[in-house]
Amino acid sequence: MIVLVRRVLPMVVSLCVLVGLSACTTVNMTGGETLSNLSRTQKELRTQASELSETVWETVSDSSFFGVLAGMLVNGKQDEPEGPGLVADHRAPGYAVAAAYVEQKERQYSSLDAQVEAMVTDLRKKTSDAEAFVKATEAVLNSHRRETTNVAVLDSSALVRGIAEWREDKKVIESSIADARQQKATFETAQLALRQKHPQADTDVLGQELNSFAVQINRMMALSDALATVGA
Repeated sequence: MIVLVRRVLPMVVSLCVLVGLSACTTVNMTGGETLSNLSRTQKELRTQASELSETVWETVSDSSFFGVLAGMLVNGKQDEPEGPGLVADHRAPGYAVAAAYVEQKERQYSSLDAQVEAMVTDLRKKTSDAEAFVKATEAVLNSHRRETTNVAVLDSSALVRGIAEWREDKKVIESSIADARQQKATFETAQLALRQKHPQADTDVLGQELNSFAVQINRMMALSDALATVGA
């Protein structure tokens, strides 16, 4: 069946040129006027992608603590000037946001335990968002698999739409994976920042939730690979 798709692809490309770009494009993650053209599973994929892309630190601003902590993250402790620090350099994923995020929790909660629990709550929400996105991705993947079994009976316009939708769905999934990985890196840096400032802090539960988040990201990546083979 995949061989058949490869044989008709040149024809599809030609048709795309003839009918115009709009026939080969669906919608982006944020939706739009053409959202109604998508299937229920595709709408759900984009809804969950939007949820997953939202971060808990979008409103975090620079703070007095940031300048000091960022230096420690890059250069190491003052009594260890030659040390590598907690992150390799200032380009480490989310290091600036992570530092300000830690201080935000300090302003909101007086006790260290409450600060850690607040971070765990935020991370659990993202793990839950990732789980929902995985389910939505599975549904879209199964839908594309069903479509490939019917490719021999599809007319040219249906085939054009199918390939265009597959490409757009794949973009949404890949973008969501990148978002999730960036958020995970920022949470990891925030955990390191918290340990740096409070060596006595018990962050084991945060580490466990990071592992759970990582599991969902790995599932997302596996599903993305599976979707790629459908359109190979």
